[in-house]
Amino acid sequence: MTAQGAREGTYLRLSLFCAAMLIGIGIYLPFFPVWLAARGLGETDIGLVLAAPSLVRLFVNPPLTALADRRGAVPMVLACCAFATCFFYALLGFTFGFWPIFIGVIVIACAQGPIIPLSDTLIFSRIRLESARPGGTALDYASIRAWGSAVVFAGMILGGPLVGLAPKPAIVWILTGLAAITALAALAVARSAPDAAILARAAASAAPGTAPGRSSLWLGVTVIAAAGLIQASHGQLYAFATLDWQAQGFSDGFIGLLWASGVLSEVLFFLLARRLFGGESRAMTFLVLGGLAAALRWAVMVFTPGALALTVLNLLHGLTFAATHLGSVTLLAAFVAPQHRAQAQGWLAAVVSVSLFAVTAMSGRLHLGLGASAYGIMAAIALAGFGLAILASLLREHAHGRRIVSA
Repeated sequence: MTAQGAREGTYLRLSLFCAAMLIGIGIYLPFFPVWLAARGLGETDIGLVLAAPSLVRLFVNPPLTALADRRGAVPMVLACCAFATCFFYALLGFTFGFWPIFIGVIVIACAQGPIIPLSDTLIFSRIRLESARPGGTALDYASIRAWGSAVVFAGMILGGPLVGLAPKPAIVWILTGLAAITALAALAVARSAPDAAILARAAASAAPGTAPGRSSLWLGVTVIAAAGLIQASHGQLYAFATLDWQAQGFSDGFIGLLWASGVLSEVLFFLLARRLFGGESRAMTFLVLGGLAAALRWAVMVFTPGALALTVLNLLHGLTFAATHLGSVTLLAAFVAPQHRAQAQGWLAAVVSVSLFAVTAMSGRLHLGLGASAYGIMAAIALAGFGLAILASLLREHAHGRRIVSA
């Protein structure tokens, strides 16, 4: 096999792997709140149940990802987490009442939380290995991540009619089946000898300049905080958008299309970023644009827009979520030492989760007290994240200037 053929095979394998890691999101985001409502939970209880996993991941993600770094066992830890997620989703199908459901969702979050940061670590490690080979590389994170967004898009398109036809309790069994696909894909990676050695080989060939310093530390903290606020501003949408849109009279099929339009914009953004993405400087631009777009999106949502406007606003998801995600994970991958990269991605995921916890936990009361005006608070949160992204950009420029002077 030629070098180009080998790179194309690696690209396809990583893309399918990324898709498998995200396959359940297309059903979970829009329709898990519907399952909770069908179990008899009220608005405040739904907000608490949806928020709890975000707080739990703050305490679970960093130690598990750090363990994976220390042991050089990222694929094995990933597989264990994926199988545990599938098992506990199945148990949730037999659960009734607020407290049993609340505890069940927390247990699922403990297993599910590290999956995305660990899979991102594997993808970035493979990209670095391919880049180090003669002739360069055809791989980049954005184009691989586009496959993940594409499978989420497909799930939302099919999920609307499926949930409309199936009994509401079936939602959790659909999630169990999708979690099984994730587990099997993770197991395939864990049993692959080349993939099991990815992190060790990447650490041995670490590029100079990745050792942590004070400027890098503050830059990393600021990037993580900015991404946490911007992503957390989606909390009101994630928790109550489906129920609000149902109350406005929109069908389940149209609601699925609304969610899918946002994910479609993710796919388009990642595909365009393949050509436009130019390294750390462009990653910072994406983070700043994500915060600005989120503040605008939520400000308009205050006015309870109709079907056409909602579709347009959901298309901004390509900036509010995808640009923020791409900018933050790439910035961390750029200046964190190889032996700490899984932990850095784990901290990013944990901070995003705990920020979502804070916002989602109050979303029920905000929804009851303010209605659509609650999105004004989301706009303020996103604006704060935008300000931190600007600060991170200034810190990066300052650190870069100091390196030039010292050189």
